[in-house]
Amino acid sequence: MPRAAKDGFQGRPVLEVGLLRDPTSWSVSMYNYLQKAQDNRHRVKGMSFETWYGTIKRNRISRFYLKNYFRTISTRMRLLSERNRFDFLSEHFETFWFVGDYRNCDDVAARIAQEVGVPFKKLPRINEAPSTGVRVQDLSESMKDRIRSENALDQALYDAWSQRLWDGRPNLETGSDLPKRWTWNNLAS
Repeated sequence: MPRAAKDGFQGRPVLEVGLLRDPTSWSVSMYNYLQKAQDNRHRVKGMSFETWYGTIKRNRISRFYLKNYFRTISTRMRLLSERNRFDFLSEHFETFWFVGDYRNCDDVAARIAQEVGVPFKKLPRINEAPSTGVRVQDLSESMKDRIRSENALDQALYDAWSQRLWDGRPNLETGSDLPKRWTWNNLAS
C-alpha cells in the first residue's frame, strides 16, 4: 500500500515497516522465482542468470519504495541522483517503526501480533528456491561485485539500514560515496 493510505486510518497508529534485501540475494531470488513460474510471460526459463541479470533494471529495492510506497513519479525519480535518493529514503526511514533485513519479517509480525493481542503463527515459506536453483554462493566473485556496483544505491541502503530494526541507529556514512549529481548514466538505474 502507498504511504498515502495512512490518511484512511484517521488518527489510529500506523506502524511503518521497511524490509530491505541486499541486491545480490534479491537478484538470485527473483531469477529463481521466475525460473519456476508456471507461465513464461517473462521469457526467463532456460536463460542463464548472467543473461537474465543483464536485462533487468537496477536498484529495484529503492525503486520499489520510491515508486510504489512514496509514489514518486518516474520523471522526478530520474532527476534525483543516487545520493539524493539515499538521503530521501533515509530521512523517511528514520520515522519508520521498523527498518531491517527482510529475514526479520517473522519477528516483526510476531511483535505486531503481540501489540494488538492476537496469537502469532509463523507462515510457511512458499517461495523458497528449488534445490536446483542458483544460489548466491554459486555466483563468481566478479558477478557479485558487478551486482553490488551496478546497484550501489540498494547496497548502500541495505548496508546502512538492515541492522536498525526497531531502535538502532543506521550507518548513514555508507551512502557517502554515492554520486551527488544526476548524470545520464542514472537513467539506467
